[in-house]
Amino acid sequence: MKLFNWLTKQTEKTDEIIKIQKLTTKETLNEIIAETIKPFLKDDGYGKKAFTFYKKLGDLTFVINFQNSQGNASDQTRFYINCGIYSSHIDKTIDKIELKEPKEYECHYRVRISQITNSKLDGYTIDSNTNSDKLKQTLKEDLKITLRHFDSIKSITDLTDLMISYNCLDFTLFEYFILTSDLKNIEKQVKKIEEVWSSEVRWTRIKNDLNRILTQYNQQITVDEILTKK
Repeated sequence: MKLFNWLTKQTEKTDEIIKIQKLTTKETLNEIIAETIKPFLKDDGYGKKAFTFYKKLGDLTFVINFQNSQGNASDQTRFYINCGIYSSHIDKTIDKIELKEPKEYECHYRVRISQITNSKLDGYTIDSNTNSDKLKQTLKEDLKITLRHFDSIKSITDLTDLMISYNCLDFTLFEYFILTSDLKNIEKQVKKIEEVWSSEVRWTRIKNDLNRILTQYNQQITVDEILTKK
């Protein structure tokens, strides 16, 4: 019986390898996205357009994008998963066109899935040695972590807090805080920027850029005054 089970498992593995060899690696990725990823994300409310999945929550749009590497060949496909959160309210406030289906690079918060999962590997690879079942399971587990991360963002305040902590040097966010007269977050962002960048050569230029934005919006205060404010 044990021998029979072992032989069955070996046969399944062989069938899996043969299936991958019959398809190009690009076709294998397309099949995984269509047959595994699409229904998995659909269960969480995501719709699909090309290689990008979208989910809306109020004025927030959550984005998960599958990106092929530019150096792919027929016998090997490397791909990445890019994640983002977009707010139509931020764009409306700073007088930009609101996007219904933003690209990942148009999101206000952008991150590779490897940064969410704390993985040492930045992407995924499909070749003749790939076990597609194992890859599917890995992708689903990584996406589960991402969905939990996204689920923690329920409001514009959650998003702006995340943006300050992840990428404080965001001038769009700075403009948004000015236009909404959010003095608390203006101060919070400036102090975070100082914490991260004050030891860098760029610090003087960054301060000048921030002061320019403050002047542009007729704010009677400078970065130095914000930093010394108690």
